[in-house]
Amino acid sequence: MIEDLALPFRVPRDTDPRIWSVKVKVGVLLSGYMVLTNDGQPGREADVVLQICRRCLQPSKSQPPAITSAFARSSILGYVFIEAFDIREVCRAVDGLCVVRDKQPHFIAPTEYIGLLSRHTLSRVEVGQWVRCLIGRYRNDLGYVSETDEWNAIVVFVPRIPGPRGKRQRDGRPPPRAWTATEVVQQYGHRKIQVQGPNKFVFGGSTYVDGLVMVRVPMSHLRVLDHSPGDIAPFVRSTMLRTDPLFDPCVKRFAQDSTQVGDRILVVSGEQAGIIGRVERIHDNVAGVITQSKEEHSGLVIDIVLRDLVPHFFAGDHVKDRWSDRVGIVVAVDNDVEKLTFLSKETNEEVRVSYYLPPSLTISGSVDHYIYPRRAIL
Repeated sequence: MIEDLALPFRVPRDTDPRIWSVKVKVGVLLSGYMVLTNDGQPGREADVVLQICRRCLQPSKSQPPAITSAFARSSILGYVFIEAFDIREVCRAVDGLCVVRDKQPHFIAPTEYIGLLSRHTLSRVEVGQWVRCLIGRYRNDLGYVSETDEWNAIVVFVPRIPGPRGKRQRDGRPPPRAWTATEVVQQYGHRKIQVQGPNKFVFGGSTYVDGLVMVRVPMSHLRVLDHSPGDIAPFVRSTMLRTDPLFDPCVKRFAQDSTQVGDRILVVSGEQAGIIGRVERIHDNVAGVITQSKEEHSGLVIDIVLRDLVPHFFAGDHVKDRWSDRVGIVVAVDNDVEKLTFLSKETNEEVRVSYYLPPSLTISGSVDHYIYPRRAIL
């Protein structure tokens, strides 16, 4: 496989054939993996590849298409890929096939080969997912998918803008941090930046909103995370994301995945819905919960999947808003809308936030809980 080869043999050269994608029809009333072959029978993308190869190998009066290979990826539905030196040969290979949806093949840039030819199965990139970038300036960086099309995704990252004499990491990249339009103007001048609003500007071909950058990235350059990331603070502070309805479930999953031993929780789904308890242990995303309900079953230990739990608060709890560092005492809890109100110690004002996150992360003797707001403070 490609990962087993030395680096010089993995880098595409000018003399290597190119790869084009061809969109094929998905079978109607069949599985999403199915397409219709030339004889009208249901099949998979691999069947279309075999049909193309058969056309190239079977004897015929005309010269067969001069292609190097044809293949399909199970993670990229509705497409087959053809390797050739000339796009005209690709067109000849699929000419007349009823499965072809687009007559003009799409050229695959060599920079996308890593994801396309990797042995690892690629998860479908969708809006609202957490991802990590595989290559480029934002390699290994955490990102949030805000938009997608057939091949690319608009991903929100913490920017890495190089300064004229700024510090760089060992890999040569500038460190990630939020930037304002004023800071970029000071570094690069007014001519290189286009301000579009109080917290929005365009710089270097990318759009920056609330200090974060929106980058168009090929889906093959992204790896979908199957677990919530460890720190989403820069993203939660963004007004743009906090007002995005699809961002709410991400914060909720973060809260559930961040549950720790000792947290007070409420079971919100399943047969045990409504039970209040504290987490005694966590193993393989399953929490052992000691029930604290007033019923006769109080004190039992039950196993609950983390995704069935949410933090639970009582009036009088000492809490800290993790994103703003405000501390206070809970004065009201509204379970119907999953929000609570606490009295801020600094301003003596009431603050209303969502209570979707771990309630029992002790940070000092006088503050017992963290709160992570999903939306802007009301």
